[in-house]
Amino acid sequence: NRFGAQIGIERLGEIYYSTLNVGINHRFDINGNPLRLTVGIPLRFELLDARPNQRFDNIGRFRQQDWDEASDFAKVIQRLQYGSKEQRFFLDINRFGAHNLGHGLIMKRYDANLNLNTSRVGVQLDAFTDYIGFESMLNDITNPNLLGALVFIKPLSIIDRSNYILRSFSIGLTAVSDQKSPVRNALDRGDLDNDGRRETELQVDQQTF
Repeated sequence: NRFGAQIGIERLGEIYYSTLNVGINHRFDINGNPLRLTVGIPLRFELLDARPNQRFDNIGRFRQQDWDEASDFAKVIQRLQYGSKEQRFFLDINRFGAHNLGHGLIMKRYDANLNLNTSRVGVQLDAFTDYIGFESMLNDITNPNLLGALVFIKPLSIIDRSNYILRSFSIGLTAVSDQKSPVRNALDRGDLDNDGRRETELQVDQQTF
């Protein structure tokens, strides 16, 4: 268990920020297994804009893009974890860890936080018995667009549940869906990002990336 603060310097594009993350980490024991909770408030304040006409004009300004969406406020939950992968029950709510389903054939190490202006807190929930089980995930607890699940049965457990090989054999089905996946890619012919390239790069929404 601990309470503390992390301070540092980050660079996002041409701007340097001072960072402060005040947090608490606590462990509870439930039925002999640990429940780990980490909460924190990450903040960024501008230090320097590397562009010649800016420099220190906005020094000390709070970066509002970090707190302008519902999902941004959920990021105070940095981790809530009970159990671990391969245990009979596993719950993991966090904004740092990557997501996996099964052996990773369809989803492996998925990271929901590649957009610097949006924070997402995802959730994984797994449970199984000697006969049936599932793994599931959502990429955002406030407004999920990507969800996945693996459902499986262990038919040979009926023959001999005490035999590890028979009990481990499973047959499953995995499905993953992105509700906001683009129908098609488009070239940036309108030069939305104003970089002079139109026929060699894909069109990207400049607000959401």
